[in-house]
This record gives sequence, C-alpha cells and structure tokens, in this order.
Amino acid sequence: MPGLSLAAQLLQAHDQERRRLARALHNTAAQQLAALQLNLSIVASSAENLPRRAARALSESAELATACALEIRNISYSLHPPLLDEMGLVAALRASADAAKVDLIALDSVGRLPPEVEIALSRIVEEVLPRISRLAVKRTAQSITLEFDLRAVSPAIRERVRSLKGRIAAKSAVQRITVPLRSKGR
Repeated sequence: MPGLSLAAQLLQAHDQERRRLARALHNTAAQQLAALQLNLSIVASSAENLPRRAARALSESAELATACALEIRNISYSLHPPLLDEMGLVAALRASADAAKVDLIALDSVGRLPPEVEIALSRIVEEVLPRISRLAVKRTAQSITLEFDLRAVSPAIRERVRSLKGRIAAKSAVQRITVPLRSKGR
C-alpha cells in the first residue's frame, strides 16, 4: 500500500477485514446452521410420536435456526456484498438502490472495474444511500463518475476518493465523485 495516506491504508485494511469476516461467517457459522437445519428436518420427519411439548420445541428450534441463518446471511452480505465479486459494481449498486428505493441511473456497459475501485465506490454509496434519492453512475474510457443528491460528503468519503486519486465536485445539493481508471503510473 505504498503511496497511500495512513487514512487510506486504514480504510483498505478495514475493507479487507470486512471481506475476511464475511467469508468466515459464510464458511463456518452459515454452514453449521445449514447442517443443523438439515438435522432438524430429519428429526421433524419422524417426530409424529413426540410429546406435544417436544414437538413444539423441535418446531421452534427449526424456526430459530432459519432466523439465525438469515441473520448471518444479512450480516455477511452487509460486510461484503457477494454481488460485487460475482457481477460487479452496477449489479451490487442496483440491488442496494432497489432495496433503499433510490433511483439508479447506470448503464450495464459500465462493466467491471478494478476490485479496489469497486469496493471503494460501493462503500461510498453504502454510506450515502440512506440519505439520497437519486444515484447516477457514468463511465468513460478514463474515469468513472458517481453523482448523487447530497449537500456534503463525510471525511471518510473524501479519504476514499483521495486514495483512488479522484476528485469531488459539489454543485448546489449534488455531489459528483470522479475516479480515474488509469493513472500515469499504471
């Protein structure tokens, strides 16, 4: 991470840790819960002679296991959205924007970006998404631009943009973040 500010290095380390935690949750707790759900369904299929109290406990246990699995999935996805790795930035943003009821203007032709750019832009949008109603994503051969309706951006966003050698331009209540896709050193 040479050349990056300490704050940018910390943001990258934070993103890497979030990805590691998401993977660990998926590979351990989620898999163990899936096995538990399978075992509970096997027991439930032969539970017709169980006392009523035991049958109720079995049913409640199955419901709890399902709720826990869903919660672990939600936490894991919020730590690192799998769509980002699988389908790219636009697909991940589209899913997040749909869930938040934010108008997203983005062409699928934006295509894949370097992973560090995708995660940084995803984190920027994650931070602003609850406070915006419109998000536009545009790409040229040299850069990618996010535009959203917000009066000001946080210091963390400013540092992410700076770490990508990008710039922020504000006009009225609209923020425009432009990140170069190629630098002279690459």
